[in-house]
Amino acid sequence: MTVDVAPEIVDRLMAFYCDWREECLETHDAYERFKVAAPADRNLAFAAYEAALDREEAASALYAGQIRQITRGALTSGTAVGRTTPSAFP
Repeated sequence: MTVDVAPEIVDRLMAFYCDWREECLETHDAYERFKVAAPADRNLAFAAYEAALDREEAASALYAGQIRQITRGALTSGTAVGRTTPSAFP
């Protein structure tokens, strides 16, 4: 069986995924800045890194929530999860 997912839901899912990946890159960059920060700037650099981690966590939660919503919809409709029609995901 397949799961039919409306194109607008796929678009939203992809947007959440892209947001999460962008936050992952920002977190990486903030950590790199922290690693090379001068001793006088380390506390501020670490705070920026923590803030980046928080944003990444929030973005991942939105993405995971969208996945759960799709999965719940598939489970309640009685279709198999994990396979999609060609129109659902490229």
